Amino acid sequence: PESREGKALLRKAIGASAIGNATEWYDYGVYAATATYLTQAFFPGSLGSIGTMLGFAISFVLRPLGGMIWGPIGDRIGAKAVIWVSILGVLPFTLMLPYADLFWTAVLTVIIGIVLASAFPAIVVFAQELVPGRVGLIHALTPAGGVASAIFSFVNGILLRPLPYPDSERI
Repeated sequence: PESREGKALLRKAIGASAIGNATEWYDYGVYAATATYLTQAFFPGSLGSIGTMLGFAISFVLRPLGGMIWGPIGDRIGAKAVIWVSILGVLPFTLMLPYADLFWTAVLTVIIGIVLASAFPAIVVFAQELVPGRVGLIHALTPAGGVASAIFSFVNGILLRPLPYPDSERI
């Protein structure tokens, strides 16, 4: 039988890892829900949907690349430090996005993707370290946040799709 503190720690670890995973997957759902609009706005023409899907595919390449870069760093400095780097490390690049043209937006997005890709593995490792006796449970429930986020963001993207794009002349 676990203590009350142990159960509270388990709930916190599962909740935190699920929320971390949810925030990481939110953009995929919105991207999927607004793919046709993004195609018209950023890739007009006969090959537009290829550009949109290529942008989607690149993000899936960046995730393991970021994990390969940040995984060994996390082994040296700890998962908690990598989580903070993944959160705060994207801040300057994210603040530059509104002022960037399409080319620099793509470059900044690649950098953000590589830095942010470290979040999920670090969150899972950190949660497993918090509750070492429940590694399987933590690992199994962490993706639940991503599933919930994908559903929520897809619905959110559908609801927001009819809104006009602000400052569309810049595109």
